[in-house]
Amino acid sequence: MGALRYGKPLVLDYLSMAIDKDAVVELFDAVLPGLLQLIVSKQILHEEHWSRLIREGDSNPNTNPDPHPHPDPDLVAPHPQG
Repeated sequence: MGALRYGKPLVLDYLSMAIDKDAVVELFDAVLPGLLQLIVSKQILHEEHWSRLIREGDSNPNTNPDPHPHPDPDLVAPHPQG
């Protein structure tokens, strides 16, 4: 959720596990039907999609002093094409 809420990296690393795409889709669907496709297509950035992930009792992102922290350039891998 931090990846979506605060712009943190989202990494799905299941190379060492025998898991297929359908199993991953099911895991994301348990949170919100179609969530993986929304993330992959970047449609999750639209308010009508990401707002469905907010639940009563979630902390207000406006109370975070820096809801979109800037990544440390030393920790960010360069883009392979530039």
